Amino acid sequence: MTLPEHILADPVIAPLIAGPVPAPVPAPQQADESPYAHMSRLTPSCQQIEAAEQASADHAEPAAAAKLPKHSRTKDKDPLPMDRTSVLLQGIDKATARGVEIGPFFNPIAAKKNGWKTIVVDFKNMQELQLAANEHPSEAMRAMAGNIEEVDIVWKGEPIDQAVAARFGQDHEMDYVIGSHTIEHMVDFLGFMKSASNLLKVGGVLALAVPDLRYEFDFFRSPSTLGQVLGVHRRKAERHAPEILFDTIAYSVNVSGVGCWMPGTYMPEINLSSTLKHAWLCYQHDLPRTQYIDSHAWYFTPSSFQLLVWELWHLGLTDFTLKNISSAAHNNTGSEFIVQLVKRDRVAEAIAITPQAEVESHRKNLLLGMVAELAERAVNLGMATFKMQSGLRSVG
Repeated sequence: MTLPEHILADPVIAPLIAGPVPAPVPAPQQADESPYAHMSRLTPSCQQIEAAEQASADHAEPAAAAKLPKHSRTKDKDPLPMDRTSVLLQGIDKATARGVEIGPFFNPIAAKKNGWKTIVVDFKNMQELQLAANEHPSEAMRAMAGNIEEVDIVWKGEPIDQAVAARFGQDHEMDYVIGSHTIEHMVDFLGFMKSASNLLKVGGVLALAVPDLRYEFDFFRSPSTLGQVLGVHRRKAERHAPEILFDTIAYSVNVSGVGCWMPGTYMPEINLSSTLKHAWLCYQHDLPRTQYIDSHAWYFTPSSFQLLVWELWHLGLTDFTLKNISSAAHNNTGSEFIVQLVKRDRVAEAIAITPQAEVESHRKNLLLGMVAELAERAVNLGMATFKMQSGLRSVG
């Protein structure tokens, strides 16, 4: 997801490509100097993590992929992971489909150059994106600048369906909407889901690549809940609350200086990527601001995401149900999971009301699945804690 300079990149952890974690950034020296101006030195964005995912999916070694821990698969019989692009586009007919891709930056999924009839929505035009990529400190991202395609709609934060209608008219029903590492940035999760639904025809696919909090800098965060989604939607929020930004800075982590890691990775050193004092300074600075500052606002494991989709559907708040999900358990992804949701028509399909007992049983199973997923996080962390307590190795 690409951001204007004035809102900065995603305030998260130490540079994914640049190497060791730098010392905490000092407080601003001038009254008019924003502490966020320093965050690019402290923190990589989802763009860098996505670059690492794509490099790994393409079986490439240089740049981002070279610094990521390898997958701990040891059995030769394990299947090779599917290419993440293929997983996202599974079942969509390129010959006939037309759709929207949100924030592709240097890594389009349904690329126009490959014959896809895609409307590209991003925060900058193509020339500005190319300039940002070419000037980025990450070699991997600079190398991908040539992948950037013409931007059809420069998004200013309005509902995406309204932006598309203003540019192309109201009578365009899409076959797909794609967002790779975008949903976690949206201020209003439910508002985005409704907007995507407005874009899609019945049977259309919302394809999302979503960070898995167990394997990236949101490691210490709790999965987002339906109550939180409803609260933001009710308030009609248009920017992330200062408290969201505080938590992002205060609780983001890295493992040995790396912002994402593969499932099964031993975690010898886990570090907080900023200081409490610096998070408090940023929070105070953000309170009087009105402009948008980007951040992760939503946190998921595969089961917690499925739970949220299930609950929204059964409350009649969205018309999406799960079509496919590929996660680390399927050997298809690294520090992300990939979801395809399908838009359904309750009336035309004569969809029967699911018995309440079945709704609650499935909710319980997904909650239990979430607990099991989070238990894996605890096991990995416990290994590092054991090392620290035993004196074999200190944890940063």
